[in-house]
This record gives sequence, C-alpha cells and structure tokens, in this order.
Amino acid sequence: MAEQTPPTKQTLDIPNGISFAIVDNTIVLGNEADVVIRGNLGYKMKKVFSRTGNVQIIPPEGVEMEIEELEAEKGDVFINGRVRSRRIKAQRVFFDEGLLRADQIRADKEIHLKGKRFQVYLASAPTVTIDPEAQGLALVVECKHEVPRGQYMGGFRNSQEAKEVFASFMKVFTGGEGEAAAQAAAGVAAAVTAATTDPGPAGDEARESVKKFFQQKR
Repeated sequence: MAEQTPPTKQTLDIPNGISFAIVDNTIVLGNEADVVIRGNLGYKMKKVFSRTGNVQIIPPEGVEMEIEELEAEKGDVFINGRVRSRRIKAQRVFFDEGLLRADQIRADKEIHLKGKRFQVYLASAPTVTIDPEAQGLALVVECKHEVPRGQYMGGFRNSQEAKEVFASFMKVFTGGEGEAAAQAAAGVAAAVTAATTDPGPAGDEARESVKKFFQQKR
C-alpha cells in the first residue's frame, strides 16, 4: 500500500456535503458545515452558502470579492475585507473591517456594521449596531430599537421615512410646489423603493440616484 503524503497548506481537501457548480460563468459554492473563503477563485461568484454552519469571507488585501448572494440560514456571516454583494442572509451578520457594498442585508437576529466603510441600502434585523464613526451609507435600517446617528449617511427607520425626507428635499430643490416638484418627489420615492427592494441589476440605477441625492445634499 502506497504511503499517504501528509496534508500541506496547499492541499485542496473537499469534504462530504459540499456543493459546487458553474452557472453562466459564475460559481455556486456551498457546504453543509462552515465555509471560509480567503482567496479569489478566478470566477464571479453567484452564491456562497452554508446549510447549517457559518460563512466567512476574507478577501486578499486590496482585492474586492464579488459574491452575488451570501447565505447562512442557520448560522452567521462574517466579512473581513472588501466585498460586494447583492443579498446577505443569515442569523447574524458581522462586518468588521474593509469595504462592504451590499444592496440588502437581512438577519434573523443581529447585524453589526463595525467596519469603517460601507454602502448598504437595506439593513434589516431585530438588532442593528453601526459604528458611529463609520463613513458611508446605510440608507434604511429596520430594527426594533433606535440606532444612534453617526457620520454615515441615511439611517432612516423604513423606506417610507426615507421617501418623505427625499420628497421634502426635492420640493425645496425644485422651487416648492407645482408639477415639477411633484414629479421630482415621485421620482425619488420610486428610486428609494427600487433601491431597497430590488437587489438585482434593475435596482442599480435607483441606487445610483440615491447616492447622487446625498452628494447634492452635502
């Protein structure tokens, strides 16, 4: 019987319970237990998920990892580094450092945005913690408590509050009442709705409009 070579740091060990597929030149990667990704796999990632464990994303320094969906249905998601995602869903979500760009983050228990830079259009969980010194955007923060205002932009309790503030600003910006003001208010209301409810490509234009709104306001 041939002698087995002991595993090294470069060994690719594929355990039972793993799922792997390439769909439209994107990777779908999942595992029954924990998933930890530290490197670039050379493809865009459609989805990374764990059925019963946690998902941890640690991109190499200076690299933004694009993962359309991150999911840990019965566990937590941990992000340390530069990550772009459309949907994040878990029991808890922890962003500790780097740059996070996410269209939607939904957690059954908690969301912690401790990283200093983020761009999030919807953060929804019973408990949401945001570093008050963080720079960036947290447009709508849905939770069961007040979130202290900080240096980040947004922080609206729901999309309706965001739409009302946007509409008031646009009325002033366009000169008060009248058809132009009404059209501008309706436009930003539609943009807020799309930005927070449509995490797909169709909502990208709306999210760009929201960013421009804050740039004008500043």
